[in-house]
Amino acid sequence: DGHAGALRPLLQANDGLQTVDVSNNALKDSGAEALAEALSSHPAVRTFKIDHNSVGDTGAKAIGRMLPTTELEELHVHNNSFQHAGVLAITLGAQKTPSLVLLNMRGT
Repeated sequence: DGHAGALRPLLQANDGLQTVDVSNNALKDSGAEALAEALSSHPAVRTFKIDHNSVGDTGAKAIGRMLPTTELEELHVHNNSFQHAGVLAITLGAQKTPSLVLLNMRGT
């Protein structure tokens, strides 16, 4: 989880990166928060996959806040640990993100 913050310099150095896939990495809330913060200042990313982790409501809320600041087209957050509050936060963020065409929250 602590290594997720290390992706920020990588994202800054690679402004053409279009997909970030951190699926199946045992990420928790702190990892999701660090990635959401990094992605909010990286407009080229179109696909974010953070599925099959242990992201709870706090991490999901960070992702929801990040969404309107991006040009994401796909968000995969299925099979995580967040509950109603996290689903609501991501849904509200998705509604404010016109570029988003795919939101996968199944199994959450």
